[in-house]
Formats: sequence, C-alpha cells, structure tokens
Amino acid sequence: MKKARAKKIFKWSAYLALFLALAALSVWALGVFYARPALETKIKNAFRKATSDRYILSFDELSLDYTSRGVSISNLVIRPNGDSLYALRENGLLELTCSQASVGGIRFWKTFFGKKFSAEELLLDTPKLTVWNKNGIKSENRALERKKNIGQLDLGKIRIVNAQASIRDKETNNFLFGCKTLNLFVDEFGLTEDLIPLYRHFTLESFDNSLSVFNGREFKVAKLFLTGGPEYTGLSANGFDISSIDSSLHRALRIPDEITFSLDGISVESESLANLAEQIIRGNTQDIHIMKLLLIQPNVQVKTSLRAEEKSLEAGEKINRVAHKLALPSVDQIGILNGRFNWQENGTERPLLDIRHIRVMATGVRPRMEEKIPVVFNTAEIMTGDIGFTYPGSQYSFYSGSVQYRSVTDSLEIGGLRILPHQSVDSFYLDKKWRQDRFEFYCDTVHVKNLHLSDFVFRHRFTPELIRFKTPEIMVYTDKRLNHNPQVKKPFPLERLRSVEGDFDIGRIVFENGKASYSEKVPNSPGIGTLHMDRAYLELSGIKNDPQPSDTAHLLYSCSFGQGSYGEIKLDIPLFGKDEIQYARGSIKNLPFKQLNSITENTVFMGFASGQLDSCWFRFKAVNGKSEGNSVFFYNNLKVKLYKPVEVPAYKTVVLLHKAFMSLAANFLINKSNPTAEGYSLPGNLSFERESVKGPLNFWIKTIMTGLMNTAIEDISELKDLQEEIKSLKSSSKTGLLSKMKADPAKKNARKQARDAKKDLRNEGGTK
Repeated sequence: MKKARAKKIFKWSAYLALFLALAALSVWALGVFYARPALETKIKNAFRKATSDRYILSFDELSLDYTSRGVSISNLVIRPNGDSLYALRENGLLELTCSQASVGGIRFWKTFFGKKFSAEELLLDTPKLTVWNKNGIKSENRALERKKNIGQLDLGKIRIVNAQASIRDKETNNFLFGCKTLNLFVDEFGLTEDLIPLYRHFTLESFDNSLSVFNGREFKVAKLFLTGGPEYTGLSANGFDISSIDSSLHRALRIPDEITFSLDGISVESESLANLAEQIIRGNTQDIHIMKLLLIQPNVQVKTSLRAEEKSLEAGEKINRVAHKLALPSVDQIGILNGRFNWQENGTERPLLDIRHIRVMATGVRPRMEEKIPVVFNTAEIMTGDIGFTYPGSQYSFYSGSVQYRSVTDSLEIGGLRILPHQSVDSFYLDKKWRQDRFEFYCDTVHVKNLHLSDFVFRHRFTPELIRFKTPEIMVYTDKRLNHNPQVKKPFPLERLRSVEGDFDIGRIVFENGKASYSEKVPNSPGIGTLHMDRAYLELSGIKNDPQPSDTAHLLYSCSFGQGSYGEIKLDIPLFGKDEIQYARGSIKNLPFKQLNSITENTVFMGFASGQLDSCWFRFKAVNGKSEGNSVFFYNNLKVKLYKPVEVPAYKTVVLLHKAFMSLAANFLINKSNPTAEGYSLPGNLSFERESVKGPLNFWIKTIMTGLMNTAIEDISELKDLQEEIKSLKSSSKTGLLSKMKADPAKKNARKQARDAKKDLRNEGGTK
C-alpha cells in the first residue's frame, strides 16, 4: 500500500515538473515572440499618447529582465514629431539621446491592459539633452497637486546621471544654457494630459554651467543645485563669474555704475522658482516673496566722488538711495555669509569704509518705499570681522577686530577698537609749522546698549542709552617746539558739541578701568615729559544737540597717579543758552609730588625733591573761559629742584643741570607745608583766563594749579619776580632779590618764628 502511494506521488511530481518546464518555456517563448515586441509597441504608443504626438520615442534594442520586471534599452532617442503642427507651435521642445537606459519594476498588467505606462524606476545613464526654448521662462507652477487617472505616464522614480544638457533658442538656434554634468532624481513622477509634470520630490545638480544673458554674454556658474516638492522649491548655486556681464547687470538691476559686486554663491527657497526667475529677469523685484535667501561671499565695492555740495552727505543716505534703486523684495529670512563691503572715495589713499567677514541673519525683511527707511525687519543679527574706517582728509583711521549686533537686545559690541594715526611720531610732525596733538586710542571692548540701529543708519539719529568702553588706553603727544596757529581756536565743550552734525541724544558714555598718558616735547629739553594715569574712569551723561532750558551735561573723571593716589573732578555744563558755563568740583588725595617729576622735569625744568600732597579739594565756576573759585591744599615737606638744559657737544646731547642756588632760592620762597608748623592754613584762590589756542583740559588743569601756587607762595608776584631776576641772582648782591627778602621785616619775623618752632620741637624730642 505504501509503495503504491509513493509511486503515485512520484508520478504526479514528474507531471508537475514537466508542466512547470513547459510553462517556463511558454513564458520564454511569449517574451521572445510576443511580450518583447508587444512591450516595445506599448511603450512607444504610451509615450506618443502621453505627449499628444508631440514627441517620438525610438530605440535599437529592448531586453527583458523577468527577475526585476524590467527592461534595458539601448540607443534611446526622444525627438520632436516634425509632422505634428502642435509640436511646431510648442513654446519649448526637447531632444534626448541616451546610449543606455533601463526601466525597473514594470507593472505589466497596467501597462498591457491599462491606460498608462506604469513602472517603479527609470534610469538614464550619460544622456545628452537639448531643449529649444521660446518666449522666456513660463511662470506656471509645475509642482501641482497629484491627480488620479488623468495621466499617460506613471514612474515611481527617475534617475538621470552624468548627463550633458543645453538649452537653445528655437528660432535662432543660439546657445542659452549648458552644463557639462547633470544629475537628476525625481520621486513619484507622472505626466498629466497637459504635459504638466507631477512629483513628490526632486533634486537636480549640475556642474560647469554656462548661461547666456544680456544679448549673448556668458555667465558661468560652477555648481547649481535645485530641489523641491509640491509646495517648496529651493535653489543654490556657487562659483559665479559675472565679470563679463557686470555692466549689463548694473543696467538691468538699476544699480549705479559706482557700485560693483561679486558673489560666490546663492541659496534661494521660494514657493515658485519659475515665478521668482521671471520676476528677476523682468525687474519686478519688489513683487517677489522669498522664504529664505542666503548670499555666500558677496563682495560689494563702492566708489564715489564728494562734490562740494555733498560733503556733509551721510553714508546712510547713499545706501538709502541705492536700496531704493534696487527695489528690494520681501524675504522671510535672509542671510549673508563671509561678505565684504568696501567704500572708496575717489582721490583718497585709504578706503572710507572696509568691512570684512560679514555675517548677517535677518527675518521678516520687507520693503518700505514710502519712507526714508527702505526696508524693515523683525529680527536681525549682524557679525563682522575686521573693520576699517577713514574719513576723507583725516589723519586717523578707526579699526576693530569684530562687531556684533543683536536686534533682540538692541545691543552692539565692538571688539579690539583702535584709533590710530597714519604716521609715526616723527613723520606726523615732519614739515609741520604749527602745534598739533597726536593721539592713539585702544580699547578691548565697546558695548552699546539700546542702539536703535535703523534710526542710526537711515534717519541719522544716534540715541543709544549707554556706550561702555572697557579697559581703554589713550596716549596723547604734543610737540611744543612748534608754535600755536593763531587762526586755530580750540572750541569750548559746548561749542564742540554743537558743531557735531546729526541728531543725537546719548544717555551715558562710560570709560572703565582705563589708562591715559600725556606727553610733551619742549625746546631744548633732553627728553619727553610724560604724565601717567591709571585706573582711569570717565563718565559723560546728558549729551544732546537739541537741548531744552533745563538740560545739563555731566562729566566725571577719576584716576590714580600711582602709589595709592587718587584724583577726581566733576563738571556740570548747561547745554541751553549762548554762554559757555561750567561748574567744577573735585579732590586729590595721597599724591607724592615726586610722581609728577616724569612730566615737570622735561617740560618746565622743575622737579620735586620731596613732599606729599595729603589731600585737597577745589571748586570753581567758569564763564566763557574765565574761572573763579577756591581750593584748599594740605601738604608737607615740599621741596623743589630747578634745572637748566645744557648741551654737551662731545656727546651731541643735552642734559639737565641742577641749579642748586636757584633751587635754594625757590625753596626759600615757598611754604614747605600747609598747614604751617604754627597751624596756620593758607587757602588757595582759583583764577585763570583761558588761552583760546589751547584746549579745555589745559584750562581746567591750570585753573586748579593757580590754587596750589597761591597756597605754596603767599605772594605770587614774588615768583614772577624770581623768574625775571633768576639769572642775576647772587649771594653777595646787596640789591638782589635775596637781600630784599632777608630785609623784609615781616618775612624775616615769620622765618624766625618758624626756626624757633622747629627748635622747640627738637628740644622736646631730646627731652623725651
């Protein structure tokens, strides 16, 4: 029983194997004698119907691959149907040749018995594509919503690799666009009855592109990348060469000839890329809406000439004019990566403005043509690298290592700020006939709070709440071997403030933890006198050029002269009215007089042998350059040294020679201490009239010094007499100043009392 059953199973298995072999043979025969020719005819007919007889599809050989349900096609050709009148009227036509193509995942049932050719993938390897174009770029959106059962072609994916593509004018056959290498990927591709392509997503990249624009001029783009979907289209390109179309592009975009630019790359995201390109070509840039725009390494060069009537023209006004000519579009998000801006005034050696490594990101940018501000934005962040600024005709340039602005906090931060003269000290004063100060300024960080950037750039209104300079350093040098220019009057602070152009209202300007030095070179001096100040703090507040009657500017300056010393001055300057009025008050503490030798010895040939200024305070009022006030200086053991510059021919140098006798005479005149040994304190009256050729700082310092001089010397006229008779001073003279001083009963009695007091103190010390 079991043997019979086994024989029966074997028998039916043999029949099944034979049936499968016959079936396979039949399928092979069907593929050879029927399926392949039928499939060739079906593909051609489907393509003809899909293109409404506008194009003809032909190929040499079609090979079936049953495992992948695909075909391989050799020598594929797609060309316009010359017999179709509709094709002849068509706006754009194409021709494609491909040595090797393949179609995978063919849906045979839909292909043979349905209304469309349906497959999973189409691959074209190294094809050549030529498009004949007419009447520019169409603006309709090609990425429409997919519709069912209306198309003749349905492909899951399209891949085109290593293609060569070109676009030519249909009527003239002139070259319009070409690329050496093109790669295309399309997902869920289909064609409607109106030949509108449908897709879920596509990417296209091409290399070594050439575009013919502006009457045949060649515009080269190294790489072009295009991607998109039904509601999104993005474009990026880099490696631009616009040198051959520069002048034509200026005319097309209505940019002045004085502005030239270059661009390495661009990235654009828009709802309709075709519409975007059409609006740009037609010059309707104000109607464009862009979702995202990124400019890569833009380089803008501006060259202008200042006519006499435009010398006060602000940079923002020029930018504003150009912006209006550009007709800026609306952009949801715009960025600039590693840009550069250079502004050169014709006839000047240095750029007016040079900004490098510009990085910008702004959102909600939209034009506003009816106002002075050409654009407005929601948020913006600006960062730059090196910046250089030189005003035409100036001997100084401004530099900074970095600038960063954030609109969210409306704050600006400048790093590594420097203000430097163009020449060294020797070159600066070469061939100069009149005295002029030379200065250098350094600062680690400048922080600006509440800048109001748009008002500053476009309305010329500078209204920050706070400008803070951290660890600044300023060095001032003047060569007093040169005379003052009598025609150059140094302005009063209020006069200087009113001379500044523009609209400004500054809350506070603060210099923190700074250093300052002032140096002088005087005739016949062997060296340079310098006064060093550290831990300097300066605060200016209430600075504005359109004041009300109650507005007053305030200045506070404090510093140290070393070894625990401290000085401070406060100034109040009413801003309203014609008179220059200043109210000043201040104090100095713990100042060894020797700290001043670094400037006094080489400038006034006087030094301090000893002495300590314990404290002082002063107060004065100045009206139109005339000051009156009072002060109190408390000091002890004050002794001075007088010097005379002497030339040493053997060493070709000048040295300071101590004039011992004149120093003795000077120390004889001055009060050694205040209060005196008897406890008598001498107040110092302040009174000084400003020299118009010298600045306000000189006026304030000399006003304070009159108080010290009136304290140290009871009768200031005696010092003047000493200056006049210093050369004729002799110890044996009966008519000299020393004899007169010794013969003065009052002074003689005062000196005797001082000696007696010192003697009593010594005796008391010895007793103890």
